[in-house]
Amino acid sequence: MRRSHADDGPETIALAREAAEAIRRINHLTIASDGGFTYPSEFESTIRPLSAAAYGVTQALRQVAAIADELLAEHPGLYDDRRPRSRGQGQNTLADALMTLAEAGPLAETLGRTLDRAAGCLSHLGIAEPSTASGRRAAR
Repeated sequence: MRRSHADDGPETIALAREAAEAIRRINHLTIASDGGFTYPSEFESTIRPLSAAAYGVTQALRQVAAIADELLAEHPGLYDDRRPRSRGQGQNTLADALMTLAEAGPLAETLGRTLDRAAGCLSHLGIAEPSTASGRRAAR
């Protein structure tokens, strides 16, 4: 198994958990309140990084799958704890996981592209201020 550093595995797991926790916090902050938003630009500033994250998930899935595939080749004794141990059954389960990850990659890319389009729309929104004494409106 290739590793840049001995602790790469735990760091990778921790970062994945932090990403999930960040999304959970966004969900918590926006479930029953205004999410702290004041201006239209703040919506775009929230959606744009989520788009980037979705695009990043595509790459992460591909890379994690490649490493898992190496594990399949290096460990022929791999097993699936849901079934009685038999020759090759772990490889079959991993092959199913790899196929599923390959299917998820394009879905994450579609999500990224869709969120990017939404952020683009949101970036053009403003709120007109009531008329000022000079008769002009100021935009936020």
